[in-house]
Amino acid sequence: MELRRLKAEDYDSLLNLLNKVFSIKNQRQVDFEKDLPKMWARNDEQMGKHFGVFEDGKLVSALGVYPLPTIIDGEEFMFSTVGNIATDKEYEGKGYMSKLIDVAMQELKDIKADVSRLGGLRKRYNRYGYETCGKDYGCSLSTHNRQNSKFHFDNLTFTVIEKNDKEALSFVKEICYKRAIIAKREDHEIYDCLTAWQNKPYLALKNGVPFGYVSVSAAGNSVAEYGCIDEEQEFELLLGYQQWLGNTINFIVPSYNLITLRKAYEDCESVRASSPCHFKIINWQKLISALMRLRAKHRPFNNGELTFSIEDYGGIRLWAKDGAFGCERVEEQGRKLDVLTATRILFGVSDASCIIEKGEEFEKFCPLPLSWSLQDRV
Repeated sequence: MELRRLKAEDYDSLLNLLNKVFSIKNQRQVDFEKDLPKMWARNDEQMGKHFGVFEDGKLVSALGVYPLPTIIDGEEFMFSTVGNIATDKEYEGKGYMSKLIDVAMQELKDIKADVSRLGGLRKRYNRYGYETCGKDYGCSLSTHNRQNSKFHFDNLTFTVIEKNDKEALSFVKEICYKRAIIAKREDHEIYDCLTAWQNKPYLALKNGVPFGYVSVSAAGNSVAEYGCIDEEQEFELLLGYQQWLGNTINFIVPSYNLITLRKAYEDCESVRASSPCHFKIINWQKLISALMRLRAKHRPFNNGELTFSIEDYGGIRLWAKDGAFGCERVEEQGRKLDVLTATRILFGVSDASCIIEKGEEFEKFCPLPLSWSLQDRV
């Protein structure tokens, strides 16, 4: 058995392994080159984000650690996805995946990740510090909802964005970087992010002028990503897209986007809160501070303070007084929380009282608006 970082020469072996394993798992033919175009480049840099186990020269198990520089409210973070975890069925039960996860955890330290994320079975990854958290709102908007909406919108037209349309992609990038939480996207990555999971991007035009964009499923009814030149008009963009498509659409509103969320609650057929993925918080103080700033823009904190400690991290003090607020590391211990409970309380879907007894003291500050675009899964 050999465990090593992959190289350009392993491109085909990795692609074949992932397509084989995930096609069996999902009971449909999977094409990773089409699903995650950003991931595939036949060079050492891109393939070097993966680790693999080889038996007699054959790649039989692999995973990826993908650094994702991210901006939260203007502050830079290093997020990292751990993903595309696969073992050939003939080689399961040999402990290869545990060895690879251990390597991944060391890689997170080496790249100085502040936060890591992944998908998969919750209990499988709990033991590595990952917990389901973050909060997004899944919304359903029908023709009936739109026809009875009080929000004004002009008829919009939508045209497909092609890979070589630099002007449209530059427009999309400009909108993306206005978001409160955004994984950095280089110019050459914009189109690949929009078309991840075989979605199709459209430019929204108002009187022939770019107004926004949507990235949607093949059928058009699932909106994976969207953006507008004016945040105040994002919901109107979605109303216009629903009218143009002529069918019910489903879309997600991140918990920090209260302008769009409030309109969705007023008009949509359904609005349901859920978590986008599993997160492992490494730099707690930095993330809490940034998300406190983000939340305070829409919902000021009431005066108060709270001191608690997180297992294997230490004490944290949250405070708010007369419009000022902050998060700092302290020597004091306060209430002791394990990593998973702290993650659920600070960044989860529910109020702390739903998670622990006497959780009311946390509800002055939590949950905080952590979110993630699934177009940036890798």
